[in-house]
Amino acid sequence: MLYQHVPNPCAHLVLWQIALAGEHTLTQFSTTKQRLHILVEHLLQWYPIDHQVIIYEAANLAVQSPRVEHIALADLPDARLTTISTLLIPPQQALALNPAMLAKLGISEMDLG
Repeated sequence: MLYQHVPNPCAHLVLWQIALAGEHTLTQFSTTKQRLHILVEHLLQWYPIDHQVIIYEAANLAVQSPRVEHIALADLPDARLTTISTLLIPPQQALALNPAMLAKLGISEMDLG
């Protein structure tokens, strides 16, 4: 959010510690609903509002299960987030083949199945 990074909508995007989105002071252990709205607005440059994203939390103990929650991007500001929440944004677009590179390598689209 703080840098001019442009995500690739053809690849998975992983946002670590999403519960700290926009927190730059290192004095707080959570974000605000307003900051999450700002993040969603920012992501709308590359993803539709109804794009399905995943909140993931690894299990802390062997007897626990990981948390894997699918939600719409629009619902992120209202989601239950913890300091171990990671946001996975699946690709919005399919990868496009590079015909010039395929030709150089002697590979046809049919070879790729």
